Amino acid sequence: DYGVSLLVFGRLGKSSEISFSSIKNLNCKMICVMGDDSGIEWITRISKDLNYENLCVHKPNHEDIDTLNISTSGENKYTDFGNERFIKLTTFKWYLINDVLSKHPDLGFTLFSDLDILWFQEPSLNDFAPFQNTYLFVQDDSPLKSSTKHACTGVMFWRNNSSSKEALNLLFNNQL
Repeated sequence: DYGVSLLVFGRLGKSSEISFSSIKNLNCKMICVMGDDSGIEWITRISKDLNYENLCVHKPNHEDIDTLNISTSGENKYTDFGNERFIKLTTFKWYLINDVLSKHPDLGFTLFSDLDILWFQEPSLNDFAPFQNTYLFVQDDSPLKSSTKHACTGVMFWRNNSSSKEALNLLFNNQL
């Protein structure tokens, strides 16, 4: 069993609705979301419109929201890639994934997906399961001929184990 994890900050548009619709058609046990007031309101409405009932809402830690000086009011709109608010919000990917793995021990994995991804088919657990010592599958997003490795954090597959939780906690605290 696996779940899907989504960050939903701000009122998102039609393309995110299409992405969510493709995600809800996956064979996942549940979809876990974290966001601000407007994002949670948006995803709840979309879930109802699409007759999706396995939505699980996770709350961010208010001290961390305050540390990053992020507004969670109902007035927030979509945040463009690369601006300061967007960068601050990505910190909560780590928090959400860790929270999902901690609060749902029945999930073997969680798939994190940005809401600009369209899913045409089920991710293959058969590709991931044999790698017992691997806790993360992520796309290599390194520039050509770069000696520095870059990961695409828009799609990640995390195994539910203590190594994942330790790595996620470290990533969150370092980015915070």
